[in-house]
Amino acid sequence: MSQHTFITAFAANNRHDQQEGTSTAGQVATLRCGWDRRLGEFFLNLTAGEGDEAERLYDTLLEGAIYEAIEIKFICDYHGIELPADFLRTLEAEELANTGNKIVRWSLAGPVVEFEEVGR
Repeated sequence: MSQHTFITAFAANNRHDQQEGTSTAGQVATLRCGWDRRLGEFFLNLTAGEGDEAERLYDTLLEGAIYEAIEIKFICDYHGIELPADFLRTLEAEELANTGNKIVRWSLAGPVVEFEEVGR
Protein backbone atom coordinates (compact mmCIF):
# COMPACT_ATOMS: atom_id res chain seq x y z
CA MET A 1 0.00 0.00 0.00
CA SER A 2 1.17 3.50 -0.71
CA GLN A 3 0.51 6.19 1.87
CA HIS A 4 0.41 9.90 1.11
CA THR A 5 0.10 12.46 3.90
CA PHE A 6 -0.82 16.09 3.30
CA ILE A 7 -1.31 18.55 6.17
CA THR A 8 -2.97 21.86 5.37
CA ALA A 9 -5.86 24.02 6.60
CA PHE A 10 -9.53 23.90 5.72
CA ALA A 11 -10.69 26.76 3.50
CA ALA A 12 -13.28 29.25 4.69
CA ASN A 13 -16.84 28.80 3.45
CA ASN A 14 -16.35 25.15 2.51
CA ARG A 15 -19.43 23.13 1.55
CA HIS A 16 -19.05 20.72 4.46
CA ASP A 17 -19.34 23.56 6.98
CA GLN A 18 -22.26 25.11 5.10
CA GLN A 19 -24.23 21.87 4.90
CA GLU A 20 -23.36 20.44 8.31
CA GLY A 21 -23.42 23.70 10.29
CA THR A 22 -19.86 23.12 11.48
CA SER A 23 -16.81 25.37 11.57
CA THR A 24 -13.66 23.64 10.31
CA ALA A 25 -12.37 26.71 8.41
CA GLY A 26 -8.78 27.45 9.35
CA GLN A 27 -8.35 24.25 11.37
CA VAL A 28 -5.56 21.81 10.62
CA ALA A 29 -6.64 19.27 8.02
CA THR A 30 -4.74 15.98 7.80
CA LEU A 31 -5.29 13.88 4.70
CA ARG A 32 -3.92 10.35 4.46
CA CYS A 33 -4.65 8.36 1.35
CA GLY A 34 -3.11 5.97 -1.11
CA TRP A 35 -3.42 2.87 -3.24
CA ASP A 36 -4.04 -0.44 -1.47
CA ARG A 37 -2.32 -2.96 -3.72
CA ARG A 38 -3.83 -6.00 -2.00
CA LEU A 39 -7.43 -4.76 -2.10
CA GLY A 40 -7.18 -2.96 -5.46
CA GLU A 41 -8.73 0.25 -4.19
CA PHE A 42 -7.85 3.65 -2.76
CA PHE A 43 -8.19 4.52 0.91
CA LEU A 44 -8.76 7.94 2.45
CA ASN A 45 -8.70 9.24 6.00
CA LEU A 46 -9.44 12.91 6.63
CA THR A 47 -9.30 14.55 10.06
CA ALA A 48 -9.82 18.06 11.43
CA GLY A 49 -7.67 19.23 14.32
CA GLU A 50 -4.56 17.70 15.83
CA GLY A 51 -3.56 14.85 18.11
CA ASP A 52 -6.14 13.22 20.38
CA GLU A 53 -8.58 16.06 19.66
CA ALA A 54 -8.67 15.34 15.90
CA GLU A 55 -12.15 14.72 14.53
CA ARG A 56 -12.57 12.11 11.80
CA LEU A 57 -14.46 13.66 8.90
CA TYR A 58 -14.02 10.92 6.32
CA ASP A 59 -12.68 7.38 6.45
CA THR A 60 -13.07 4.69 3.80
CA LEU A 61 -13.24 2.11 6.59
CA LEU A 62 -16.62 3.64 7.46
CA GLU A 63 -17.70 5.17 4.14
CA GLY A 64 -16.66 2.38 1.76
CA ALA A 65 -13.97 1.90 -0.85
CA ILE A 66 -12.83 4.46 -3.42
CA TYR A 67 -12.11 3.03 -6.85
CA GLU A 68 -11.07 6.17 -8.76
CA ALA A 69 -8.58 8.83 -7.64
CA ILE A 70 -10.90 11.63 -8.82
CA GLU A 71 -13.28 10.69 -5.98
CA ILE A 72 -10.58 11.82 -3.53
CA LYS A 73 -10.55 15.23 -5.23
CA PHE A 74 -14.36 15.49 -4.96
CA ILE A 75 -14.22 14.70 -1.23
CA CYS A 76 -11.40 17.21 -0.67
CA ASP A 77 -13.25 19.90 -2.64
CA TYR A 78 -16.34 19.34 -0.49
CA HIS A 79 -14.25 19.81 2.67
CA GLY A 80 -12.39 22.88 1.37
CA ILE A 81 -9.00 21.24 0.81
CA GLU A 82 -6.86 22.26 -2.15
CA LEU A 83 -4.63 19.38 -3.21
CA PRO A 84 -1.06 19.98 -4.42
CA ALA A 85 -0.36 19.85 -8.14
CA ASP A 86 0.30 16.30 -9.37
CA PHE A 87 -1.29 14.72 -6.27
CA LEU A 88 -4.04 12.93 -8.20
CA ARG A 89 -1.75 12.06 -11.12
CA THR A 90 0.62 10.42 -8.64
CA LEU A 91 -2.21 8.33 -7.16
CA GLU A 92 -3.42 7.33 -10.62
CA ALA A 93 0.12 6.29 -11.62
CA GLU A 94 0.40 4.19 -8.46
CA GLU A 95 -2.87 2.46 -9.30
CA LEU A 96 -1.62 1.64 -12.82
CA ALA A 97 1.72 0.36 -11.50
CA ASN A 98 0.01 -1.39 -8.56
CA THR A 99 2.49 0.35 -6.25
CA GLY A 100 2.92 -0.75 -2.66
CA ASN A 101 5.21 0.00 0.26
CA LYS A 102 5.68 3.69 -0.41
CA ILE A 103 5.41 6.61 2.03
CA VAL A 104 5.13 10.18 0.73
CA ARG A 105 4.69 13.49 2.56
CA TRP A 106 3.23 16.37 0.58
CA SER A 107 3.30 20.14 0.81
CA LEU A 108 1.99 22.63 -1.73
CA ALA A 109 5.55 22.66 -3.11
CA GLY A 110 5.31 18.96 -3.96
CA PRO A 111 6.08 15.48 -2.66
CA VAL A 112 8.92 14.10 -0.57
CA VAL A 113 9.25 10.31 -0.80
CA GLU A 114 10.26 8.99 2.62
CA PHE A 115 10.30 5.31 1.70
CA GLU A 116 9.81 3.29 -1.47
CA GLU A 117 10.16 -0.43 -2.03
CA VAL A 118 12.69 -1.12 -4.79
CA GLY A 119 12.86 -4.15 -7.05
CA ARG A 120 9.35 -5.50 -6.86
